[in-house]
Amino acid sequence: MLTRCSWVSPYINATVYAASNDVSPRITGYAIAILQTGSFVGRIFAGILGDRFGVWIVFTAMGGLAAISLLGLWTPSNLPDAVVLIGLLGYGFGSGAWMTLVAASCASISPIREYGMRIGMLFSLSGLPALAGPVICGGDFCCRKTRARADAQRSSLWMMASSVMRRFSPA
Repeated sequence: MLTRCSWVSPYINATVYAASNDVSPRITGYAIAILQTGSFVGRIFAGILGDRFGVWIVFTAMGGLAAISLLGLWTPSNLPDAVVLIGLLGYGFGSGAWMTLVAASCASISPIREYGMRIGMLFSLSGLPALAGPVICGGDFCCRKTRARADAQRSSLWMMASSVMRRFSPA
């Protein structure tokens, strides 16, 4: 639930993040498209990596990668344009792979007869945090540039906490 609460917020606030780092207007205008490109690549490689290393290991690692890219590449101020692009692509890759592996991780612990019910409950219950997360993380930061960093810090800490809990939970 923590990850779903903070998963959508960087997608909504990507242009504000790019603008807060004073990157060129061309990159700012394409910030969401760059983020979605990373997400597309992450969704493609999630299945391949999950088959190779195990669904839960990759699921946890991709949540951690998304959190680390937010914390390391979105929170410092006045980053060069190349670092902003890497931050957008890195978060897109990690969050796209994470979202792809939600259903696979649920299937790996569910009996085949209960899978449909469990995945339905999972997405139904995690829908409300996904709707409330951008409001909680974003707050009023469209009024102040410094709030973009606070949003990234809050989102990354929630994602990191969720990854740590998944890693050490008995499953």
